[in-house]
Amino acid sequence: MRDGQRSVRTVLNGRSTTTETSTGKSCVISSSMASRPSLSRSSSPAASTTMAPSRVLSSTQSKGRRAAVPSSAALYSTEKWSSSAKPMRIWAERNARLRSSLMGVAAESLCTRTGAVAVLALTVVIPTLNESGHIESLLRQLGQQRGLALEVVVADGGSTDGTPRLALACDAAVVRTSPGRGRQLNAGRRAARAPLLLFLHADSRLTAPTQLADAVAAFQTAQAASTTPLAGHFQLRFHDAQASAFTYYEGLSALGRPQTVNGDQGLLIDAHWLDTIGGFHETMPFLEDQDLGARIRAVGGWTLLPGRIETSARRFLVEGVAERSIHNAVTMAFFSFRHTPFFATGRPRYRVQQDSERLAVLPLAREIWGFIRHQPRILLSLARYVNRHALWRAAFWLDVRTHGARADQTHPWLHRYDRWLAPWTHNRSGDALCILPTLILFFAAWGWWAARRSPGVLQDAPSGPPKAQRTAASPPPASADQSKYPSPSWKAADSRPDSTGTRSHH
Repeated sequence: MRDGQRSVRTVLNGRSTTTETSTGKSCVISSSMASRPSLSRSSSPAASTTMAPSRVLSSTQSKGRRAAVPSSAALYSTEKWSSSAKPMRIWAERNARLRSSLMGVAAESLCTRTGAVAVLALTVVIPTLNESGHIESLLRQLGQQRGLALEVVVADGGSTDGTPRLALACDAAVVRTSPGRGRQLNAGRRAARAPLLLFLHADSRLTAPTQLADAVAAFQTAQAASTTPLAGHFQLRFHDAQASAFTYYEGLSALGRPQTVNGDQGLLIDAHWLDTIGGFHETMPFLEDQDLGARIRAVGGWTLLPGRIETSARRFLVEGVAERSIHNAVTMAFFSFRHTPFFATGRPRYRVQQDSERLAVLPLAREIWGFIRHQPRILLSLARYVNRHALWRAAFWLDVRTHGARADQTHPWLHRYDRWLAPWTHNRSGDALCILPTLILFFAAWGWWAARRSPGVLQDAPSGPPKAQRTAASPPPASADQSKYPSPSWKAADSRPDSTGTRSHH
């Protein structure tokens, strides 16, 4: 190991994790963080030793910390998600302590004048896998944030492009773990010391030097006025595409409605409450943010934070805006009623961004029709999804066409839908009435796309041996993307067709 670096291997929650730190300061973020007051978790003599944002977690330091994230197997019991929440009186006590600890702006200002020890207000957790082209820019921005004391934890899933080295050079703590977005996020949470956690993607960009301080203050205000626990998210902005092409998606990210909040928007959440609801699911290759978002809505709520998070539109531009939108809608529809076979066919449902290619739609349509033919009840589940999630999106699309970028604040069509249509259709009768329109829409889209004959990476002929030759010893081959992550093995958390509740990743 190079000079100036230290490494310690600890066992956290029954899992071996390596945390590395660097004592060197070679990036802008290092000097920015070094100029801040020293950080300490408490004022007691035993804990008064100051710590820099980069540090080594020893087994003795990990004692007495919050309980580790519960096993993900408990997340998918036959009980409702709300049964995992603790009594509200416990949350009230936690909320009172949260209000007293989130005085980030005033605390740092006072510490700057008096030299006192600052209160660590926020831990930023960033999962990475070969993100050397993005991580340094985000870490520099985090080092320039003003108004609160924060630490940065990079949870790396086995990068081979020098991502951990760049993070260490920028004074971030690096936690090494096996690949898997949920597993990495949980590892970063266990290494965090602050009462609040902010989960960001490596390609995210902040838009103001006080954005995080403003977000913490707004979150504190919203939580104080709420009787249930909250989680916060930012609105999205696509920085590398024409604004008009993605106005709909940018406006959608501000609504906080079902299945509109995702990991690209950032997740600000109380660390104790995250542990209470079970943390991130670790066996899901993707959609771990939607899974957690559904549990958040089931026992709490969402609040929109001030400012925007900038992200890349590269996936849409490479895979095709229409193609990616169709795949997203179909994926979320099958995820809403936890149809495991759809995610276990061996086809790549969501490639890592570096491996993105043009998507094809016709093989997906044939696959859906195959599921419907073998399990006709799937049609009712899809109709339910159209009724509960697609119709209001159509109303919001009309608002975007009418009001443009102001649609996230002014949406009369969506208001009319919520007032006049939703109360009469969000029931079993409404779901049944949507079966025929769903079939008509499906075959119309299939026929229109067949006329285009759009080529793509998902070819008609499956790779590997013919289906008749496949046996238990010769399963369908995994895609290049899925080989990096565990195969999906989640079970239905709720036998109802739509287990995401009434609410809501990029």
